[in-house]
Amino acid sequence: YSQLPEERFLTVRKKLAAQNKSDEKQLFFSGDANYLLIDSGSWGDSKSLSEKIRLFENAAKACDIVEIDYVSREGARTVRQIEPHILIYKQNVWYVYAFCRKQQAFRLFRIGRVYSAFLTDEKFERREITRDDIPLHYWDSPESAPVKLLVARSAYADVQDWLGCENLHPADDSCAGANDNTKDGGQKWFATATLPIDDVLAKKILSLGAGVKVIEPEALQKKTAELAAAVAKVYC
Repeated sequence: YSQLPEERFLTVRKKLAAQNKSDEKQLFFSGDANYLLIDSGSWGDSKSLSEKIRLFENAAKACDIVEIDYVSREGARTVRQIEPHILIYKQNVWYVYAFCRKQQAFRLFRIGRVYSAFLTDEKFERREITRDDIPLHYWDSPESAPVKLLVARSAYADVQDWLGCENLHPADDSCAGANDNTKDGGQKWFATATLPIDDVLAKKILSLGAGVKVIEPEALQKKTAELAAAVAKVYC
């Protein structure tokens, strides 16, 4: 919490220490049965993300109100008090589902967008929520469509982790698109899934490098190509 004011930073550290949690540990077991191991740290994590996750976890258990400085997708910052109810890990992103006192409604906050957070001295009473209340089904948005990708060996493992091995099938040379150029030769696979056709998906595809090519839909081909051209222009 190097981004917190000093007095708030000390308060947070003191309260976290009271929970008998080691600041050196980023691994923790979920559930009394110890059947799920989660590493809450990210690559190159300076422990800021891990500590924020632990703070929200403890606050949810103890019903402590947390004040956060939150950064929107557009970069706007707002200070608000929230009542954390549950932590969620989806698509490699950590969220806290909390009642926002500013909006007087539940919101799903990305923990990576929390600039700073500290415990207040206030408590809250847990509110009734169900699994269906949590907005996790964004893949079924009206903008979603069937997507087909051609995957080379260099990107095979990454696409497995992303879409699941059950959605990857060997590409027969006789199939349409199987002979399209990707970075490396040899075995290729088709990956199929229903995904939202937006800039986030195009960025995800580009993050996999030249080992992935969009076969369909055409709109996603165009969006990905335009984004790739914009990135290349930065380095020209």
